[in-house]
Formats: sequence, C-alpha cells, structure tokens
Amino acid sequence: MIQSSILTLILALPSIAFALPNDKCQGTHEGRPEAIFSGRISTDSVEKFIKNYGSCPPSVIAITSPGGDAEAAMLLGDWIYKYGIDVRIPFMCMSSCANYVFPAAKNKYIDSKALVVWHGNALQKNFRDFMEKYERLERANEDQSFLNTNSSKYQSLKRIVKAQSEFYARIGVDEAIDRLGQEPTDYDVAGWTTTTAVMERYGIQHVDAAANYAEHDYLRTLSGLNVFFKGKFMSFSLDASGKLTPIMLEPTN
Repeated sequence: MIQSSILTLILALPSIAFALPNDKCQGTHEGRPEAIFSGRISTDSVEKFIKNYGSCPPSVIAITSPGGDAEAAMLLGDWIYKYGIDVRIPFMCMSSCANYVFPAAKNKYIDSKALVVWHGNALQKNFRDFMEKYERLERANEDQSFLNTNSSKYQSLKRIVKAQSEFYARIGVDEAIDRLGQEPTDYDVAGWTTTTAVMERYGIQHVDAAANYAEHDYLRTLSGLNVFFKGKFMSFSLDASGKLTPIMLEPTN
C-alpha cells in the first residue's frame, strides 16, 4: 500500500538506475530478464542505463520514479519506443516518468496498488504565460533586466517544448493528458491519474491494470495517498456517454 513515509523516501532518492548485467545478446530482447530502474530520472542515470544494454535491451523495465529531467526522460522513452520494450509500474511513476517513459512502452503494466501520476508538462499554463511574456518584452525591447535574468529559463523551456512536441508525435500520444488536472478546468491539485479508458482516448494504449484502476474504490485502498498529496489528488474516468468525468479524492478525517 502507498504509505506517505515510503513515498517521501522515493522522492528523496538520488538519480540512480539499476540494471541487470549486459549478457551476450541473442539477437532479440524477447525473453530477456526484467530490468529495474529506480530513482530520479537524470541524463547521467539514463545514459548509464542505456549504455548497459546497448542494442540488446531487456524485454521489460520495472520503473519506480518521482520523475526528474524531462529531456532525459524523453531519451529513455525514445529508447523504449525504438526497441518495443514493455514497462511495468510496481509502485509509483510520477511527473516525467508518467509523461515520457510510461506512454512510450509497447505494453504498460500497472501493478495492484501502483499509480501513474501526472502533474503537468512544458506546455502548462504558467510556462506558456512566462514564454509569452518573455517574447512580448523581447519584441518590444522592454524590461531588459527581466530578459537577462530569465534568458536561460526561456531557452530551456523553448527547447523542451519543441522536443516534447516531436516526441509525442513519434509515439502517437496527445500531451494534453499531462495537463488534465489544470486545463480546461484548474482543479488546484498536486497530481492526478486516469482510468485506462481515458489513457486510451489520449493515445496511451495496451495498458494492463486492475479493472477498477483509478476509480474511487481503487484510490480509497491506497493508504497515505491523501496525506502525501495533502488532499490534492484526483482521477479522471469516462461516464456512460463517454464524457470525461473528474473523480475527487475524498478528504480523510
């Protein structure tokens, strides 16, 4: 079960990737042992993980991660997509893990009591507002102090937005799932998940999870979820007519 103390520990993990030794490749990754990636996603951890396997990847990667660097996560996601690797979520896949690693897998497995958690991406409203302000001031040649101070942030966001757009086009996923808790309605939550039906609507297919995954009764079994997200967690499902429906996590007494 999800315990807040364990979640805190996961979030505090350094950028560590664990992988099985790179044995002799037999020409296919099918049937190779499951690999394990645990901790924050960084350029260093991803590059080491990929280098360990080279062109002889595992058939499945079990990943537990609070997220991390977006570009590093896209690098891992592209590698997973290229080789048709499956991903299994034994516990928690958050942020850039949910955005770029999970949807890139050929088959996605969410274990019982596990969660895939989104909370935004490079196109979320506050980032768009920042980029629009920067570009407006740059065109008008105004507030040079703001431009100088935020130049690095702007260039980084611009690069990630472009890379993200190209990444989602490659894997055939609608990035709007990353922003469901914020737009078109801002639910003021720290994170959200969705049912497999909602995932499929946004292009995330071949997801194997509990029949009630992300529904009210599933979320209620996850001890510590409300505590960890400070009561600001939700889910999305589809009603009988196919309309996207919010599911708010009930506060605990």
